[in-house]
Amino acid sequence: MMIVDKIIIIDHDNGEAGEYSFAPGPNLLVSQKNTQGKSSLLKTLYYGLGFDIKVLPADWEPKKMTIKLDLTNEKTNEKLYVVRRGDLFYVPDVEGSITAGEYTKWLSNQLDADMKLPIKLTKVVSSVTHPSALILPFYVDQDESWSGRLFSSTNEVNMYSNIPERIFEYILGITDDDESELKEKRSILSSRKKTLGTKRKNINDVYIDYVDQVEPAEEMSSIFNPQEANSQSIETFITLMDEANKRYIEHKATRIKLQRELDQGRKTLDEYKTIKKMHKSDYDTIKCICKNCKSELTEEQVRTRMKIDTDIFELSFLIATVEQDIKTIEDNLNSSLLLEKESNLVYVKLSTQVTENKELKSIADYIEEGSKKRTQEEFASIIQKLDQNIGEYDADIKELDRELRESYKEIRARVGDIAHSFSDYVNDLSTIMVGSNVSNFDFKTFKVPESSGVHVNQAYLGAYLAYMKLVSEYGRYTLPFCIDSIIKNETAQIKSEGMFEAMEKYLMNLKGQSIFSAIQESVDNFMQHSEKYNRIDLGEKLLSADIYKASLEQIENIVVVK
Repeated sequence: MMIVDKIIIIDHDNGEAGEYSFAPGPNLLVSQKNTQGKSSLLKTLYYGLGFDIKVLPADWEPKKMTIKLDLTNEKTNEKLYVVRRGDLFYVPDVEGSITAGEYTKWLSNQLDADMKLPIKLTKVVSSVTHPSALILPFYVDQDESWSGRLFSSTNEVNMYSNIPERIFEYILGITDDDESELKEKRSILSSRKKTLGTKRKNINDVYIDYVDQVEPAEEMSSIFNPQEANSQSIETFITLMDEANKRYIEHKATRIKLQRELDQGRKTLDEYKTIKKMHKSDYDTIKCICKNCKSELTEEQVRTRMKIDTDIFELSFLIATVEQDIKTIEDNLNSSLLLEKESNLVYVKLSTQVTENKELKSIADYIEEGSKKRTQEEFASIIQKLDQNIGEYDADIKELDRELRESYKEIRARVGDIAHSFSDYVNDLSTIMVGSNVSNFDFKTFKVPESSGVHVNQAYLGAYLAYMKLVSEYGRYTLPFCIDSIIKNETAQIKSEGMFEAMEKYLMNLKGQSIFSAIQESVDNFMQHSEKYNRIDLGEKLLSADIYKASLEQIENIVVVK
């Protein structure tokens, strides 16, 4: 469980700063009226924690500010901090700044988490590289969380499939770590089995090719009696012919392996080029829209173009890397092909010399038949060993499949318990917010049922509260839960009693830390237990010049401000 103890915001351009403290339990952020900075403060808090904030208030630019969060890891009882300045992060025990990807690893370690999600383009399941994926279930943004699918307020997780379902499955422990590890082990074993199968096929192909090129071995005694020949001559020819034959087979096997790698590399290169072409088309489409309407790019278009531009750059790097790999493989393949031809020429030359020398012919025939038998025996031994290894992998895979079935049963039971709790929550919330359609939600459903007017807000609120309650009760880790106002304009004439009652019963009673913002009028009219919460009152301005110097001193040993 991670707790935010304090946030320090430093605006270097204007020489101002702000400092706000939070309690481990429920926190109530209050202003006298709208537009006094509640959303700016909460957006900045989660931005500082690493969340991708899509919409910010006018004239509020946290990317130009330095944000410091004082944290407590309640699991280890360790005091920590995170300082964010632009796209760089500073954390304890790490010298200098770190990137968002490195920060994600640090935060994952602090939370004892290893969230893995499937990437859309490649279908590969890998550890997340954006902190937004870890934070998503804990933050409801005032501007971006009240339309469309639930928990869709950030673009940083769009690269993954089945979001937010997969994120909640991980946090709630219904894609169990043990099952994931078993699947990973099975994947490794299957890959090794496939590699051995390919190796067996290649060796078998070489063997068949070898058999096709030579006549069947005759009985050695019918060709030559070694007792009648010079022993030194026999030994010499055995060595020469045997080594020449082995070299030829080895070079041919290498050539087949390299050819397979080259084919795979070319296939990968074609795939990357196709993806890059698709990204370039998307980038040009946004560019053309702006040219046609003669308007400036919206913030979302800018972000999308920047993201696509980054993807194109990464793909260009991958393409260049694969092209270099292909060039290396082609060079190695040409060398291997040359060696194969040279070794075959040596073997043919030896054979020719033998056929031209009648005195050596009987010795050569004896050597050749012996070589045939030894080669066949070696092929048979190698193939037999590979078959044995493949059989062992099959047995291990079957055992893992059995363990996976058991793990699956345990996870299904846990899913049943969580789904039952979710049903209880949404039914209860429906009685609090009458007409909200919250009870129409099924567990792991993130599309809001069709409603109108105030019932839309109630449906969203009820769903967010139910899912946050699940994470609080069943989650493998928690961060501060936050709902930034239940309606964008609290002075609007809507029925709010039920919504505030639901907020108090659920959000303000969650295990761990929670934050809710409201104007004073709503607190007075609708909240029944506001005195139980840690209250943070906002003035006319979030930042002040009075504490600017003192705030700088709190970060001077962490980050260099230029």
